[in-house]
Amino acid sequence: MFVEENEAYYLDIKISKDKEFMIIHSSAKSGSEVLVMDRNHDTAEKPEIVTLFSRKKNQRAFANHARGNFFLVVTEEGVYDTKIVTLEDEKFRKKKFEFEDYYVPEAGEIITEIDLFKDHTVIYLEKEGVSCIKIKEAKHQTISEVDLHEASGRIEPGINEDYVTDEFVFHFNNPFIYNSMFKYNLNNKISTKVYESLLTGK
Repeated sequence: MFVEENEAYYLDIKISKDKEFMIIHSSAKSGSEVLVMDRNHDTAEKPEIVTLFSRKKNQRAFANHARGNFFLVVTEEGVYDTKIVTLEDEKFRKKKFEFEDYYVPEAGEIITEIDLFKDHTVIYLEKEGVSCIKIKEAKHQTISEVDLHEASGRIEPGINEDYVTDEFVFHFNNPFIYNSMFKYNLNNKISTKVYESLLTGK
């Protein structure tokens, strides 16, 4: 289906969060390329693989798909690190690759990860060495921040395979607590600690 001829690039193949597309990331230190294939294609015909993000020097992208849009975390001049852009399915089908800004980080923010759900986008960030999570609601585009009521530490996403869900899990670490797991309810905006491992030094 696809062969990467340049040995400097490595391939990562995944299924989009909503299971609609197969996404191929071809990446190297010098840049990356994103290709996608509609998983609902006519099986009697050879599937079309479309280049969503072309290979460009010193530019990288990571893509996923949800809610009728492609979501890409991309590097761009003038942005501190990366930003999130979207492309509507209608434009994709017409091969009009006109990306729109979805989330542009505030000064000093670095996007470390995003996760997509049916009604929300979860954005993992670091700012001045402090981790945080922001949530953008799909319908009204409002943004809220998860309040952990914890000392500062590192936040990492958990395994959140369900696309249609009202909650997600993430992990929290600091010099005193190892791998605490939290569950966050997207409706009432309450986080609950479900597991904690204390570092005792023993």
